[in-house]
Amino acid sequence: MINQNVAPYDDESSEAIPEEGVGDIIDSLADNEPNLSKLVENVTKNILKVKESHLKTQESFYSFAKHNIRLGVIAVIVIITGLFGLTYLGKIDGAVLTFSLGVILGYLLSFMARFSQMPK
Repeated sequence: MINQNVAPYDDESSEAIPEEGVGDIIDSLADNEPNLSKLVENVTKNILKVKESHLKTQESFYSFAKHNIRLGVIAVIVIITGLFGLTYLGKIDGAVLTFSLGVILGYLLSFMARFSQMPK
């Protein structure tokens, strides 16, 4: 719904922002400069803390992954062998085998992509 009482903005109209209004804003910012600089400093410190926390989390994930990669490979081999054995015995259908292999392959590819971005 359009408000009929408000005139459209016109650069030449007398309702434009007065020059002294802009000066008041600049003076107010200059008066509050110590508070603004403290705010910027605090926000910057918090951003750095979050980034450091994220980096520590990534490093702990990668160290965990490095130490347990052998166990993961053995587990995947056991699962794949078990799926082939169950398919051979007729306990599961070939579609289930295909789906399961696709899920395992997708997981391995996403894990490798994440592992390859490890910080040096």
